[in-house]
Amino acid sequence: MLKGYIDLVFCHRGRYYLVDWKSNYLGSDRKSYGPEALSRVMKEARYDLQYTLYCLALDLYLRKKDAGYRYETGFGGAFYLFLRGMHPEAENRPGVFFDRPKPSLLDRLRDRLVARRPDI
Repeated sequence: MLKGYIDLVFCHRGRYYLVDWKSNYLGSDRKSYGPEALSRVMKEARYDLQYTLYCLALDLYLRKKDAGYRYETGFGGAFYLFLRGMHPEAENRPGVFFDRPKPSLLDRLRDRLVARRPDI
């Protein structure tokens, strides 16, 4: 459940984003990689928990490395890219899931998981 790696971190227009590529087969047509299907698989596979923890880890790292960094202005969100569903000419970005956890969620997680550790 808690095994994985952030595949990519990039900065665009002053905001940091994380990317995780997925090769899951969800079906043979683009509809299989539409927003409803992606929302369902994100919950079923618990990728929602995974990207929330990835966001927390990246936020902690950026806070430590950049004194001017603030989540509210410096964090863009998380992309989960389902490669089998992506197509450069398709409308509505099939195969692309995006979310940006609310700052209050990361604050609560930070308080419960790491706030008592002086080295973090």
